[in-house]
Order: sequence, then C-alpha cells, then structure tokens
Amino acid sequence: MYTSASLEAGVTVITSAIITVALAQSRAPAFHIEMISLLALTVAALALEHQVPQRLDVLVSKKRQAPSQGLALGTLIIPWVTSALSAKYARQGTPTSAAKCSIKCLHHSLASSVYILASLCITAWVTAPAEEPEEKKRSFTARRWEKMRMKKLTTLLQRGLLHGILSSVLAVINGPFCIFTGVAYGRFVKYVHNTFTLGESIVVVQGIGLVAQILFLECTIDRHMVLSWHSLFTATVLLAAVALGLVFATVLMLRENVNTTIHSSILVVITLFVAMYAYEPIVQDLLINFIYSEVQRIQVVTCWAVLLAVTLPSMLLLSRSGRIPNIILRKGYHVLAVALFLPALLTQPQLLGIALACAFAVLVAVEVLRTGNIPGVSQYIDNFMGSFVDERDAGVVYVTHFTLLLGMALPVWLSIATMKENYSHDNSNKLLSSSNIWPAALAGILAIGLGDAAASIVGSRFGRVQIAPKSRKTLEGTLAGAGVVILAWVGLAYYQFIPEMQSIFDDSSSGSINWVVLGAVTLLNSLLEAATEQLDNLFVPLHYFALLICLFK
Repeated sequence: MYTSASLEAGVTVITSAIITVALAQSRAPAFHIEMISLLALTVAALALEHQVPQRLDVLVSKKRQAPSQGLALGTLIIPWVTSALSAKYARQGTPTSAAKCSIKCLHHSLASSVYILASLCITAWVTAPAEEPEEKKRSFTARRWEKMRMKKLTTLLQRGLLHGILSSVLAVINGPFCIFTGVAYGRFVKYVHNTFTLGESIVVVQGIGLVAQILFLECTIDRHMVLSWHSLFTATVLLAAVALGLVFATVLMLRENVNTTIHSSILVVITLFVAMYAYEPIVQDLLINFIYSEVQRIQVVTCWAVLLAVTLPSMLLLSRSGRIPNIILRKGYHVLAVALFLPALLTQPQLLGIALACAFAVLVAVEVLRTGNIPGVSQYIDNFMGSFVDERDAGVVYVTHFTLLLGMALPVWLSIATMKENYSHDNSNKLLSSSNIWPAALAGILAIGLGDAAASIVGSRFGRVQIAPKSRKTLEGTLAGAGVVILAWVGLAYYQFIPEMQSIFDDSSSGSINWVVLGAVTLLNSLLEAATEQLDNLFVPLHYFALLICLFK
C-alpha cells in the first residue's frame, strides 16, 4: 500500500529524471558530472530519508513534527532549479553572464546539498541507538542480512557523496560558500525550534547562501557581470531582511535570559529604528524616484493600495464572523495575491520584483513586532495573524505568510534576474517578451495562487477519494487544482496578453511548449502539492518553475 511519502518519492525521482534529461539535451560535456551528481544525490537523499528514518529521530526533536522530514525534497529542490537554468542557457549556446552565474549557482547548490547530507549521515550514524536486547536475540542469518543491507546503503551513500564532491571541485570559489552553508545549516537546525523540518531548513539556508554568493560575485569577482540596480536592490533588501531576522533571533535569546517585557521591547524598537534609518536614503533616492518615473507605475501602486485597504479589513471581519471555514478563508489570500501580482507581472515586472522584496522586508518587521512583546502592538498583530494560521505555524515564527509571498516571488525574481536586459544598459520592462523563460515567472502565481486554492476548496467541499491512505488531500482536489492551472494557461494564450504568447504556445513554432507535456508537468506538480507534508507554498512553485524551464526546446 502506497503512502504520501512514497508518492512524494515517486515525484522526486521523476523530476530528477526530467532535469537530468534536460541537462543531457543541452549537449554540454561539462554537465556530465553534474548529471551523475544529481542522480546520485537523489538516490542518496531518498535512501537516508526512507531507509533509516529511525536514525534521524535524534535530529528532529526540536524541528516541526511532520510525517516526513522532507530530506530528499529539501536537498534537491534548489539543484533542480539551478540545473534547469544552466541547461537552458547551454541550449541557447550563448555564454552570457547569466549563464556563467547559473553554472556557479548549480555547483554551489550541488556541493552544499552534499555537504549537508553528509553531515546528516555522519550525525545519524554516530548517534545511532545501542542495540536492543531483542535485537541480540535475532538469528545470526537475520543480523548478517541486516549488516549486508546497511553495507550496501553505506556504499551507495559514499558514491553519492563522491560524485557531489567532484562537482564542487569544478568551482573552487564555491568552497567557502559551501562550507558556510553547511555550518549555517547546523546552527539553524539547532536554534530554530518547531518551525521548519529538516528539508525546509535546507532550502532556507541554501537560498540565503545563493543570494549572498550572487552579490559576492557581482561586487568582487565577476566585474563583467553588471546586473541592473533592480536586481541588486532586490537581493540587497532580501539579505537585509534576513539580517534583521537574525538580529531579532539574538533579541529573542536575550529576552529569554532577561525574562522581562520592557527590556525585550526596547531591544525590538531599537532594532527596527536602526533598520529604518539605514534604509531611508535608499527608499527615498531609488525606490520613490523609480515609481514616479512612469505614470503606469503610479497607477499600479495605487491599485495595490486600494485593493489592500478594501480586502484586508473584509477578511478580518469574515474571520471573526465564523461563517466561512478557515481553510477557505486562508485561500482567499491566495486569490488576493493573484489579483495583486498577475496584472503587475504582465505590465511592470521590474516594479513587481522590487515590491515583492520590500513586502518581504515588511513581513519580517511585522513578525519582529508580533513576537517582541511590545505592549499594545504585539497582541493586536498576533490576534490578526492568528486567525489565518494552521498547524505548520506551531513554532515561535509564523511561516505560512512568508512562504506564500516567497512562493509567488521566487519565480519572478529568478526570471527578472536572468532576463537579457539585466545584463545591459537597456532597463526595459519587456521581461515576458525578451526571453523564453518568461512562462516560468508565472509558476508561483498559477500553482499556488490558483491551483492550490482550487484544490483546497474543491477537495474540502467535494473530495471523496483520498490521494493516499491517511492523507487529507483528495483526488478530486488534486485534479481540480491541475485543471484550473491549465485553464489559466489557456486563458493567457487565448486573450494574448503578451504578443509572443501565441507563438510560444503554437506547437508548430520553434521553442514552443507542447500542451500535452504542459498538462503532464502541471499534473506532476499538483501531485507533489497533494503528497508533500512540507511547506507546499515554498516547494511547489520552485518545482513547477524548474519543470517549465525544461519544456523549452
């Protein structure tokens, strides 16, 4: 009898196979080691997660409890994205700065995944429980067979680690970042309690490491890689927001030691004021001038303000009334995000990328205020946000609103960062027509904003057939989610919101997407959303983003 974990493992294997085929079709000899590394990493991660789960119990006592710790998915999700991007640039055959950066990020993601997986393997084996008396009573044949199985598993893991190490040797500059990521992961797992699983922690730490690496390459080594200020501003704001969160983590530890509300409140207020003072010149000189440079940008920002001013109080009133189920009410935020982001992506993608980074920084600041025990402020924020949380927000930090924003923003940021205009003096907004990568920018908006919302609503109201035993997800909801995403693609193609869209979706055109294949990868993505117990708002968009990139010929 299959389970949700086995279904997730099946999706993982299929996705790794698709990404590997994409690397093979790029016809770049340099990717042979990366292909082997990705496959070996897949096997090793699945083996560690599903063959020896009892050895991981000592590692998850302070992690968010879930049926699966998502090691395989967390280890592979960022290598999938970087592999797909590298394969796409290799197929184009033009050695651009974006292509070189994507290859460096691929090497870093593979090496850091291997480093983290090796650390977990060592920890699991070193901290393995002593042999129980019942184990000693087992027959000699049974114990010998078990030793043979463990020996084969160890050999398999060693091969996976060996191939991963080979990939890290390809780029010596990634060594410090690989070690930094591994060490940071160990500290992150130790101090962030009941918030992330092991796999989710891998994605968070790897993502921070990749952003830091891109900024490092931009500022020091790759002088030829001249990113636009939009992408640099976005990356800088993200790192600043993360730094604010790290400072606040220190504040939390000080609060536990001091154990007084007044001291912690003062520390929180000082932290926020310092952050606001540091960013005031940037906001005034760059952001405001950028918005007021075009009338359309002013119109987009005005529409955002009006929409938020109307919907947020309405959502709070509906939540307090209790007339609408909480799961449906929470999906209303998904629909709101689509209304906010989709028109902006089609008209002002650069503005949207900057706005999403600023929104992430604001969410970090709000979370700092919520958990800072500030009289009259923290309780009000907690009451508002507490109406829309679920069981995944059992830790100190509420993570679902962060993952919803990041799930829709990451494909947009990645697409903007890799568009051709970002590496020239032409700061045109033609993201969606400048490169065939543009459909992937919609991955989060469609998969989470529409697909996940439709799956939850249909599944909760009409679902009868479970997608797996003991699973809350239903077959009806999964099919509904995939169907809504396909209908969204059909609508975008039919109304031709983008001039090049019809040719991209015309199967007779060069570089087109086959509708049957598009439907297949959309269904695969919906199956991942139904099977995984991880933060689907984070994993599902990145998974769909990588698959969409691989569709291009």
